[in-house]
Amino acid sequence: MYVGYTTLSGFLQELTEKDLIYVGLIEKLDTAQLGSWTIEAIVSSPFFHDTGAVVRYCAIPMGRTACYVGEPFPEEREKLTRLAESGLEAVKSLLENKGLEYHSAIVSMPRDLRIMHGEADLLIYDRENEVFRARS
Repeated sequence: MYVGYTTLSGFLQELTEKDLIYVGLIEKLDTAQLGSWTIEAIVSSPFFHDTGAVVRYCAIPMGRTACYVGEPFPEEREKLTRLAESGLEAVKSLLENKGLEYHSAIVSMPRDLRIMHGEADLLIYDRENEVFRARS
């Protein structure tokens, strides 16, 4: 079973130092909107429950751009990738500040799973430097 959280803060409140935590970025062509490329930060934590395996996650959209002939424009992809990497670093910082250990990896999700996107309520966007930062 996959359980998505609507806010990063809500998800982080559920985690303890005993949890296995994975973080990473996913780049993908959006099949629902042809000609769209997205990059997401995913934080996930699998565990076993009485009813079986459960994967808790929060998927945070970090950028989206149009693409033509299956690829985004290189300069736009590079800009959004840098932005997403800053967001991922901010998420890692939040985990470290809570004393949580994480691993750089992504839990593979079923193809037919419609991932629920959450809000990066603990991150702020620094327009001047074009990066995400953890909220103080």
